[in-house]
Amino acid sequence: MNFKTRSYDAGQLVDIIKARVKVAFKPNVVEESVIGLCAAFAAQEHGDARRAIDFLRVSGEIAEANGSSYVTEQDVREARDKLEMDRVIEVIKTLPTQSKTALLSCIYMYNSPMENTTNNIYGMYRILADKIGIVTLTQRRVTDLLAELNQLGIIEGVNVYQGRQGRKKIITKITSKEQALETLYQDYDLKTFSDESPSILFTMLNNS
Repeated sequence: MNFKTRSYDAGQLVDIIKARVKVAFKPNVVEESVIGLCAAFAAQEHGDARRAIDFLRVSGEIAEANGSSYVTEQDVREARDKLEMDRVIEVIKTLPTQSKTALLSCIYMYNSPMENTTNNIYGMYRILADKIGIVTLTQRRVTDLLAELNQLGIIEGVNVYQGRQGRKKIITKITSKEQALETLYQDYDLKTFSDESPSILFTMLNNS
């Protein structure tokens, strides 16, 4: 079934999913609540029918992998997480080296005992950029790269106000962090860090 690019409401998505269930699954394998949850998740993502079908398909694959005879709501939630992780990984693979370096700096600071502010992230970025021999961008430009990563749903951050001292931004979440790190290490320029302890980099940052 081919769906044109358009938005569907939850009711329409339910009908679409029900039609797919009849074709792709045996009777009584998919719980009724599963159909509604797939539709609800897809409705949150601009009513994309293809996305709804993806939720259903991956939910079925997860249930099968778990040896279950039924597709449940928990399978749908796991499917949503998996699809989001896959999306993030594919986006990371296409990022330019500068953006990958900024993201790697975020992950290192996120895993460190140091505060993962944009200032510390930039300090880590400068160390990484120098080590792999790429042009070191200004802090303003790296901040722009971090904002782009935020828009892509890869990282999230909040502004913390400090009274007279102004404000600082702290990265609070990195989507699929461990998988993102593995993907970054596959990059030709960044793979050198896969064999290097981040603690050495933290020491360099503290001494800079």
